[in-house]
Amino acid sequence: MIRYIFFLLSVVAGFFLAQFVGTQFLVNIMAQCQGMLQTFTIGAAILVLVFGLFFMLREMFGLDDSLIGIVFSVAGGAVATAILPIVLVLTVGQLAPVKAVFCFDCAPPKKGAELIENGDFAGARVLLENFLKDEEKRLDSMPAQTPDALKEQAQGCVGDAEIQLAQAYFELAAAPIKTLRDLPSPGTDDAITSCQEKVAEAGKLLDDAKKLAEEHTLTSLLSAIEVQSQRLDEAAQKCKPSVLIRTEHVKASKEALTFDIRLLKNLESGDTPIEDASGDVIVRNDDTSMDAFVTEHKQDEQVCMLLLSDSSGSVGKQGLEQVRAAVDQLNGYRKPADYYGLLAFSGKDSIIPVDMTSLEPIDIDLLNINGKSTYIWDAVDSGIQSMSTCKPEITRRTLVLLTDGKDNGSEFMADAEEESAKATALHTAATDNKIDICVIAVTAGAKENKDSSKALSELATGCGFHYVDDFEGLAAEFADIFGVSGHYYSVSVPAAKVGRKEDLQVCYTPTDVCAEIKIPESQD
Repeated sequence: MIRYIFFLLSVVAGFFLAQFVGTQFLVNIMAQCQGMLQTFTIGAAILVLVFGLFFMLREMFGLDDSLIGIVFSVAGGAVATAILPIVLVLTVGQLAPVKAVFCFDCAPPKKGAELIENGDFAGARVLLENFLKDEEKRLDSMPAQTPDALKEQAQGCVGDAEIQLAQAYFELAAAPIKTLRDLPSPGTDDAITSCQEKVAEAGKLLDDAKKLAEEHTLTSLLSAIEVQSQRLDEAAQKCKPSVLIRTEHVKASKEALTFDIRLLKNLESGDTPIEDASGDVIVRNDDTSMDAFVTEHKQDEQVCMLLLSDSSGSVGKQGLEQVRAAVDQLNGYRKPADYYGLLAFSGKDSIIPVDMTSLEPIDIDLLNINGKSTYIWDAVDSGIQSMSTCKPEITRRTLVLLTDGKDNGSEFMADAEEESAKATALHTAATDNKIDICVIAVTAGAKENKDSSKALSELATGCGFHYVDDFEGLAAEFADIFGVSGHYYSVSVPAAKVGRKEDLQVCYTPTDVCAEIKIPESQD
């Protein structure tokens, strides 16, 4: 039994001995024919182990557990396991079929060149990439004693392969570029997606080719890659659908410039609205970007709208009738799923929070002129609180403030010295709660107090600040704010930031497309 154990240990020792002898005396073979010695050693160890145990069990040599028996078993196992694989490497390992499996071959770069010459660029790519992957592992595992000449030979083969691979990459990039240049414009959404994929594919191939060409200083190839890259950039323009910008309802006052824009992709199937692009819209003046509030309005989006209507006596009976007519038209813009509310305000007792969960239109009979005060800031503060009752899934929440005068008696921030401070605080609160505030000021009284006008303009958010000459003009204003159909963006720019009006542009940044903003000559 002891003899068997020592025999097993001797086979293991013979395995490691064969590896040591190989690294010391078979350096060239170890470097050129990776895995050959290891494979033969494993095979020899298994063979010795099987036959050795067979003969021992049959006791064909008459050995026992005596010292001499153990010595013979150990010596036989170790020597046979160490010598046999080395003999096999030097004999069987030199046969051509065996060397083809294990030994280094510098033929792939030449074969790759032949494939490229015959137009099989994809085949050349696969062959050369696999060769380089295998060679990287082989070079990393070369024994330290490997002769420099052998290392240089291997590195030279790697260099030849990389040069051929650079050419294969360059040639492969030509196909997607040609496809791009032949694409019709405008295309479909699917065609544009496919186009972008081909641009990425060709770009990656050219980048890989350029990296290898620079590494080996392939001047002619680098020049060709530069030309092909320019063609790719030109062809890639077809992956960007033409974008149209249409401006509508441009209005300007001393407080703000407001207008609507439609962003459209020009596709084969027709013009398609561009959604979720508020952050990609800028207004610039003489190439300088300006502060602008941009609000997106989707065609089928639900609206939660609260009208804060001044019901002070200054509105007058005729004004009241015009307000009712305008609000009746406003009800006509309400979609079945829209939530409309009304807060007819004057003094403190009239300001009661509104529950914004009714799908009924605004009851115009609730509009009145019974008040004697105008608590604008208290009404807006209550309106912001009321908007918290809008359903969470409704993202378009709008407060519309309608007034013909200035605040008179509000308790909101009563200690504030400037009306602008109150407006700014409410503007911030509305913005934080994603509420849009539209301010409609009737000229009859709104322009008389400059501080009040300034504060009202600062209260407005993306929905803008609007003047109307009289209450009769409300219907048109409501039409501009709520009657515009389809998908569009409303834009508001503080008047103080406008500057040179002839240089105003609105731009869509992803494609750097701009449209001139034509401001009507007659301004307030």
